[in-house]
Amino acid sequence: MTTTPKTITFEGKDYRVGPIDDEVKALFVQHLKRAALLEIRKVDNLATEAEYHALLAGWRHDVAAGEFEWGQPTCVRAVLSPSGAQYLCHLTLVRFDAMIPQSVAARMYESEAAWTAWTSAVGEVPA
Repeated sequence: MTTTPKTITFEGKDYRVGPIDDEVKALFVQHLKRAALLEIRKVDNLATEAEYHALLAGWRHDVAAGEFEWGQPTCVRAVLSPSGAQYLCHLTLVRFDAMIPQSVAARMYESEAAWTAWTSAVGEVPA
């Protein structure tokens, strides 16, 4: 599938962005699963071994049940959060220029005009 990028201008520079297609959605879902697992690993030192394994089992269950998949409540909440929206924006930017730092997506999110341009360019409001 060929993705035709659209161009948006931000801070005097043109950026190409593509739609939030299946590839972008899959990358976001993988990021969400990984982030949830990392949060569990952070509590490893604070939890008993049994608590840690229970958290890990819960994560495995949620992954198997599709709780993190695109369109599911967990994913929708993540996409609508500031950090999730910024990460999704970054995914659409790096498809066409891998050197764009996440800070550009963060600044776009903070700029109402840039965020409006981005949501128009990707063809849907993330949710």
